[in-house]
Amino acid sequence: MATSSVQLAGHLGLRARDERKRRRLSLREVAERAGLSVSFVHAVEHGKPAGLAAYTAIAAALGLELNFDFVDPRRRTASRSAEDPVHAAMGEAIAGRLTSFGFAVALDDPFQHYQFAGRADVLAWSLERRSLLHVEDRTRFPNLQEAFGSYNVKRRYLPSVAAERLSLRGGWDVVTHVVAAL
Repeated sequence: MATSSVQLAGHLGLRARDERKRRRLSLREVAERAGLSVSFVHAVEHGKPAGLAAYTAIAAALGLELNFDFVDPRRRTASRSAEDPVHAAMGEAIAGRLTSFGFAVALDDPFQHYQFAGRADVLAWSLERRSLLHVEDRTRFPNLQEAFGSYNVKRRYLPSVAAERLSLRGGWDVVTHVVAAL
């Protein structure tokens, strides 16, 4: 599946927001440094597509280098493994088990719903049974409120986005969401 510009915008927005929070900067500080409005930076962080100049300005305001690359999607798991090998191993183990039961599976699957962009760690589905399973793998809980806030948003929007992506009219009959913590 090709990554769309909307998915890319969502990914870049999440990365910018995560870095801003990691550096304990306010939206206003980043906006001032970037020469952009607070509302625009907020929109970009929540997946609104922007031009290269805006992404470059936000990256510079965060002290980051903007780096675009062409990536072989088959190598995505390898980079995820280097980032957090336990998290990656959890996803691979769960995916292997679900595949053995005949489910279609997607790992680290990006999705976008209006202003929310995120990733589902493991998605498994059966179109015949009209069933969807979303597994959120957790190896760290640095901020419980943020972790469960993100999880709840995924619970709310991920099923409809997945049904639309898979052309499943009428949605799912059974949807299950799970947090697997290690």
